[in-house]
Amino acid sequence: MFAAGIDTSSATIIWAMAEMMRNQRVLRKAQIEIRETSRRETTNFKEFSTSTNNYHYLKLHARVPLLVPRDCSSSARSMIMIYLPKKADPESFIPERFENSSINFTGNDYEFIPFGAGRRMCPGITFGTNSVESTLVNLLHHFEWQLPNGMEPQDIINMEESDGITTTLKAPL
Repeated sequence: MFAAGIDTSSATIIWAMAEMMRNQRVLRKAQIEIRETSRRETTNFKEFSTSTNNYHYLKLHARVPLLVPRDCSSSARSMIMIYLPKKADPESFIPERFENSSINFTGNDYEFIPFGAGRRMCPGITFGTNSVESTLVNLLHHFEWQLPNGMEPQDIINMEESDGITTTLKAPL
């Protein structure tokens, strides 16, 4: 169980950093928020944690693909109807779209269940959220993240997913 928690937590951190490196505006906004929070005399990690509990980085890439490959291995004639608003742009990392959402990750809302739900819910939910949160906060607070001069995010960061028990980047950061 501990190894599974480390594997999925590290994959989540890598996906979050990859998305923020591709979207420098989001990266800078997160760094400013973290640094302003840490400047207060009474910095309380729990207070900061509750302000960032939307976990936008969990919503774009699933850590565990339920052991089903994303692509069909043989040709099939299936039609799936999905309703998406015209300007939803589901493949883009736009965290602001989730800021005022009442949906959380604790398994109560079946629209978003990264840790499962009910009796089969992941027992490492607290370990996972705390380890990912503290690692990301420290990485963003203490380091300046930027791409090499003249490089565009699309040129350097490949966002293809690999198949497996844990969904990771096909090409490492």
